[in-house]
Amino acid sequence: MKTKIILLCSVILISFTAATNAQTNQWEVYNSNNSPLAGNSAMTVTTTGNSAWIGTTAGLNYFNGTQWTTLTTANSDLPDNTINDIAREENGTLWIATNNGLAKLNDHEWTIYNNSNSALPVNNIKCITIDETGNKWIGTWGGGLVKFDNSNWIIYNTSNSQIPANGINAVTADSNGIIWVGTFSNGIGLLDNGNWTNYNTSNSALQSNDVRAIAFDKNDNTWIASSNGIVRVNGNAWTFINHSITGFPFQSVNDIVCGDKIWFASDNGLIEFDGTHWLSHRVDNSSLPVNDTRAVAMDEKLNIWIATAGGGLAIYNSEGITLSVEDTEAALNSMSVFPNPSNGEVKFNFTTRESGDAELALYDLQGRKVCTLLNEQVSAGKHEFRFDTNTLPAGVYIWWVRFKDRIDTMRLAVI
Repeated sequence: MKTKIILLCSVILISFTAATNAQTNQWEVYNSNNSPLAGNSAMTVTTTGNSAWIGTTAGLNYFNGTQWTTLTTANSDLPDNTINDIAREENGTLWIATNNGLAKLNDHEWTIYNNSNSALPVNNIKCITIDETGNKWIGTWGGGLVKFDNSNWIIYNTSNSQIPANGINAVTADSNGIIWVGTFSNGIGLLDNGNWTNYNTSNSALQSNDVRAIAFDKNDNTWIASSNGIVRVNGNAWTFINHSITGFPFQSVNDIVCGDKIWFASDNGLIEFDGTHWLSHRVDNSSLPVNDTRAVAMDEKLNIWIATAGGGLAIYNSEGITLSVEDTEAALNSMSVFPNPSNGEVKFNFTTRESGDAELALYDLQGRKVCTLLNEQVSAGKHEFRFDTNTLPAGVYIWWVRFKDRIDTMRLAVI
């Protein structure tokens, strides 16, 4: 098993001023032209507090409302730049499904699982969920379903179980511990204490056996997204939902998130359902950049994060978007560098309200570390460091400051 440790100092973190801590606009759109988003084809998004991890076909991003972190195969141990799904444990550990294995990121330490160092049957991982007891349920392309309890691996495939197919699109666990598995070609399988119950177009209201996502709302409805419409399950009642019910066209539905409202990422825009009314957010009636949406998530401030195919990342809130980094803010409350621009000695200052581990480093715009000025515990108060820029070629550099769990950056121009 390959285990390596990297520090986020190997990654460029960029302060992005287009997003402020308090916004009143309903839409924000980020793409590779106006932000450090790794790629415009976003595949998945998962929120943590008021921040999000975004998986694209060109790498993985973290965005906390003002700053971006970009992780790719070039600057990390990420095994592949195509990110299909992300699951997050309560302690912050990320599990990342890629086209070339499963990656675990825990406090900057990477662990990579593939079919050469683990029991994973194939390397193409399509989806992952974590149940209430901490088991990881991993859906693969062609290798079936895998259960991993952090020590042991159990494989469910068509040769050794009643799972409906080996190509898995979606996996999730309900409040009763039942595992719902959506397949590419043969509907849904429910795993309950070792027993399988399967549903497809021949024995249910499903209109397609290509099941893309499964979610549960606060009223105990199960929502199923497929390549041909939506199905709502309430007890034994199955209801098929398409344009004849919503009033607007769509076909493939790729993802679902449930809150006070239900949100669906579809091939024809973002669909909103409040329990009574259906609304469609599309290019022609909103600021959504493209109609083909692949994933949707909701943060604690009810902002809706939308991963799109070719249009990058969109964020929507009808009450006005509020992005804040308060949930990640430690006790670093000011930083400055003077003079800036500089052609000689500069003074870098930052102030902390309490003691803690701190790191201060300088990077160029290619992410290469120029020097480390500090990497140790500091006391509360003001800290000053001097640096002679005459040793550097002219250009723009990034000051990188980490204090506890917060990271801040500031640009320095050398002339």
